[in-house]
Amino acid sequence: MMHKEWNEEQKRTAIVSNVCDNVFVKAGAGAGKTRLVIQRVINQLKSGALRPEQIVIITFTNKATEELYSRVEKELRRQIKEEPLTAEESENLCAALVHISNMQISTIHGFCHRILKEHAFEAGLPLDAKLLDNVEAVQWQAQAFDAWFVTLSETEIARLREYLGYNYRADILEAYKEICDMSEDIKIPYDEALAQKPYSAFSDDVDKIKTDFGNQVVRIVNLILDESYADINQIVQTGMFNKAFMTLWGLEADIKWVKDAMKCASGSMFKQRGGGISKEEALSLDEECQKVFEKRNAKDAGELIKQYNEICYATLMHYAIKARAYYRESCGTRYVTNDQLLEKARNLVCKNVDVHQALCEQFKCIYVDEFQDVDPVQADLILRIAQKVDETSDLRDGVLFVVGDPKQSIYRFRGAEPAIYYEVKQKMVEAENANVYELDYNYRSDKKVIDWVNSYFEKKIDGYRPMVCPKPEVSSEPEKSNVLSGVYPFG
Repeated sequence: MMHKEWNEEQKRTAIVSNVCDNVFVKAGAGAGKTRLVIQRVINQLKSGALRPEQIVIITFTNKATEELYSRVEKELRRQIKEEPLTAEESENLCAALVHISNMQISTIHGFCHRILKEHAFEAGLPLDAKLLDNVEAVQWQAQAFDAWFVTLSETEIARLREYLGYNYRADILEAYKEICDMSEDIKIPYDEALAQKPYSAFSDDVDKIKTDFGNQVVRIVNLILDESYADINQIVQTGMFNKAFMTLWGLEADIKWVKDAMKCASGSMFKQRGGGISKEEALSLDEECQKVFEKRNAKDAGELIKQYNEICYATLMHYAIKARAYYRESCGTRYVTNDQLLEKARNLVCKNVDVHQALCEQFKCIYVDEFQDVDPVQADLILRIAQKVDETSDLRDGVLFVVGDPKQSIYRFRGAEPAIYYEVKQKMVEAENANVYELDYNYRSDKKVIDWVNSYFEKKIDGYRPMVCPKPEVSSEPEKSNVLSGVYPFG
């Protein structure tokens, strides 16, 4: 349920006090969300509701993990020393401090590593499975690609040259690197049927377009260049444009080259050598150039180019995915990369009921920071552990605390899905054992900065919820020109 009628202080008090609820918090920059998480964790430990080993806090960076661990420990020590506690609360906090190292504060990869290590047998992993660091993973990927590439047949290589040109190996390698550690659940949008289409199916049409294009370009260049510069004309005809004819890629670049040639032809260098044309003549030829390109079977050529590009892309991704499959097979079960950790842990938790039940008994509360940047695999893992051990997808009581802000989503390029944020938010709005809070305060920035940000995003985002500056505006000193508190210069 949501609490739109509550003020900011009521929401913050409820977040840290109601330690047995599932909680979804929307909090923007400077909202003090880390402090709220720490206070809530301390309250759970103080009340005796949870022990350190029953709590998981997932952050997005190792630096954030270290900082959060340090702040939790520091706050524990402060409360034991300074706060008025009952005997039971003091005993609970002292016990928590002794066992604070048992609290799972880590990145999602660290959490998955622990799950797989503790349930290696169920995951089908050997006890000596090696986690590859980023450098080792890159080296292993490169070696696997080289080994896969030599397995291609002459027919496959000929096809790749037809569609991708002579740089086909580098192009496939680049695509392979992009998808190598991407989960297989993340579908790559390409048409597998197109990847199997033979080049001969429309090669005659392609050749006709190329020839027509080339003839028109050469004719126009002949009009531009003086006869005394036959060497330049020869370079144009046999060099640059013939290279472009090898595929239909780069037509726009060739058109731009023709325009640049016309500008050069009207320039001082040509005139000093007794050639060239006037600016008026160049403009006239420019118009003629445009008409030629507009008339040359534009519709048919456009459709052909579109189809050709789609087949090139499908062919590229088809072979990049085959290379990835080879790489994963070569890793076997002995070697695991950081990204494969996620997939293996998710599969284990979602498919093995006994492991799911064990994790439910082990972890009673899971905190997830930057929830707007989780990908489908991470979401499946977290939500499955948070769900009851039955056929439903209902959340266990008080198990999940997520905080995020969709405006700060930055990991779409790695498969993050902001839609997951909204789906989970709606699920918790409808759940009886969950509460949703939207926080507006920004403690970090000056009011002038906040006002500017609000005015900007109100025009860009429908339904934008403005931030609020809780600090009073104090201005006892003369304002410095061109300086805003909370904004820091770069460099």
